[in-house]
Amino acid sequence: MAGAGKGNITTGNISLDIKYIFISFCQYFFAQHTKFKWTTDIKTTKLVIADKNAVELEIVEKRPAIIVSRGASAWTNINAGQRGFEDSLPMGGTQTLHGPVDTSDTIKNNIWTDLLQGTVTFHVLSKSGIQAEEIASELFVALTAYKQDLRAKGIHKVTALNFGEEQLLRTNASIEYSTVPVNLSFLMQKTLRRGETANNCKVYLNSVEVLEHIHYIVKSNGTCIEFLNAPEAGSTVAVTYVDSNTLTTHSNITFTGTVDGVNRIFCIPSGQGQSTTGTAILGYYSMLKAIQITDSTTNLQDTNVSTDSDGGVDPNISGTYILVGSGVNT
Repeated sequence: MAGAGKGNITTGNISLDIKYIFISFCQYFFAQHTKFKWTTDIKTTKLVIADKNAVELEIVEKRPAIIVSRGASAWTNINAGQRGFEDSLPMGGTQTLHGPVDTSDTIKNNIWTDLLQGTVTFHVLSKSGIQAEEIASELFVALTAYKQDLRAKGIHKVTALNFGEEQLLRTNASIEYSTVPVNLSFLMQKTLRRGETANNCKVYLNSVEVLEHIHYIVKSNGTCIEFLNAPEAGSTVAVTYVDSNTLTTHSNITFTGTVDGVNRIFCIPSGQGQSTTGTAILGYYSMLKAIQITDSTTNLQDTNVSTDSDGGVDPNISGTYILVGSGVNT
C-alpha cells in the first residue's frame, strides 16, 4: 500500500503525529478505492476524510465522510524511569577513566524511548445507514490487513480493533445521519529529549506553512528541501530560515527551482544579501568533531580518506590527511 514517504512520522507534536498517520492511511487507502474514491478536490471526491475539527457536518448531506477523532494517550513506562538505552547524546564533556563527565548540554539533551498507548475513533457518517455500514466494513478490514504498513509509520502494535453498531445522529430537527464507529487502540514508540528542538526552518507553500517530515524533508546539508508531492504549477514556495554561517534570520525567501508540477527539489538562493555560497540552514549540515588516525608502521606516511561505495565517509571530509608526530594523529 502506498504511504506518505518512508520511516516514522515525527513532527515534534505527538497529537499531530497520531492524527496524520491515521488520516493519511484512510486517504491513501480510499484513493485507490473504486466505489468510494477519495480525492483532494472537495467538489469531486466521493468520500470526505478529515479531522473532526476540519469539516462541517452539513457536508455529509451531499457525500459520506470518515471523521477521525483522537482519544486519550498515556505513557506505558515500559522502560525504567522512561529512560532508554541511548540515555544521553554525545554533546561533549571532559574525558576521564570512568568516561565523559556530563555538561549542562548532555544533561539537557538526555533522550528516552518509551511506548505511548492511545486510541483513535473513525466515525463513518452517511445519510444512508447501509452505506455507512459498508464504508466502515471496508475500513475495518483495511486496518486489519495493513497492520505492517502502520508499523512502518511508527504504530508499534494495534492492541484492539472493533467495529461498532450503527447509530443515528441528529444535528438539528431536519438533518439526521447514520454513524458507525470503528475504534482502534495502539502502541506507538516515541523517542523524547529534554531540550527544545530548534525551529530554524519554516517552509511556506502559497503562503501556508507546511510541515517538515510530512510535506517535505531538508537535504543536501541544509541547502535544499524535497517535497513529498511536487507543488502545482504556478504555486509559490518560500522559506524563513536561520543562516548557518551568520546566524541571521532570513524571512520569506523565494526558493530556486522550477514550480511546474513535476519538480520536487528547491534550494536556498545564494548572494543578493540573502545567503552566501556555501551556507545552509542552521542545524542541518554535517559537523566533524575529530578524526583520529592510528599508524603502527615504522615509517609515517600520508593517509587518504575517501567515500566508500556505501557512503560511509562524508564527501566533505574526504581527502589526504598528513600524519604529524609518531603513532597517533588527531
